[in-house]
Amino acid sequence: MIDNPTPNEIKVIVDVKELTIPAKSSVNYTFEYGKHTLSYGNQSLNFIAKPSTTDNSGLINSTQSNYIMVLLLKNGHKPVLVNG
Repeated sequence: MIDNPTPNEIKVIVDVKELTIPAKSSVNYTFEYGKHTLSYGNQSLNFIAKPSTTDNSGLINSTQSNYIMVLLLKNGHKPVLVNG
């Protein structure tokens, strides 16, 4: 999934394919195993997609916005805040 938490539509380029992501939304995107490039604005990032050993899902933060994630734990443990 490629995320856009901003209030405006954004365009990102994955390898050579341009994707439009609506404001405060995300799009599902499947990466084949291997090297890829993600470009947004005047920045680009090279990365390698590898097969997942768990559930085949992930989140790409193309705008590099700050996130706060809440992890809910089993057996009555308190939630954990993760600032990322």
